Amino acid sequence: DAMGLLILDSYATRIRSTEGILFMDTFRIRGAQGVDRETLLSRRQLLIDAVEAVFANKMGSDALNRMVLMAGMSWTEVDILRAYLRYGRQLQVKLSEERAIEITLRNPETTRRVLSLFKVRFDPDLEADRDAAMAQAEEALSDAQRQITTHDEDLLFRSLREAVLATMRTNAYRTDRVRHYLS
Repeated sequence: DAMGLLILDSYATRIRSTEGILFMDTFRIRGAQGVDRETLLSRRQLLIDAVEAVFANKMGSDALNRMVLMAGMSWTEVDILRAYLRYGRQLQVKLSEERAIEITLRNPETTRRVLSLFKVRFDPDLEADRDAAMAQAEEALSDAQRQITTHDEDLLFRSLREAVLATMRTNAYRTDRVRHYLS
């Protein structure tokens, strides 16, 4: 449900192994909220990785996870977004967590552009000219923000933009972490 999948039915299969009795859950999926069949199939690996991350307790399970299918984000990108939304609450951005998630789900392309800004700012493997890529990412986000017509959406995306630009460093791209966490 947190991934936005529309489940027709499910069943559990009992499996005997050397480790004991295990159960394998099988789900028949009708589709996903806000995503056509072709998009769902093209993003299946992102979905698999995200479900595995939830079961491994690497990321939370809430409606924000729908961004995996709606915006084509990896689970780590969703987790970065979740961290910024929670940071915004600490900074007293006057939106509830539910409202902020609702806004991001309604604006997947603008949300994607916020994450693109983060990526060009911090990805150590970026092969492009970082200054030029930053200018392009900021312009793309500005273009998306010009299309926003509600106060809450404007407040959220301006806050996210400013938080990304104010971030000095991150461990999001480190591969030597013993466990997953963001700082």
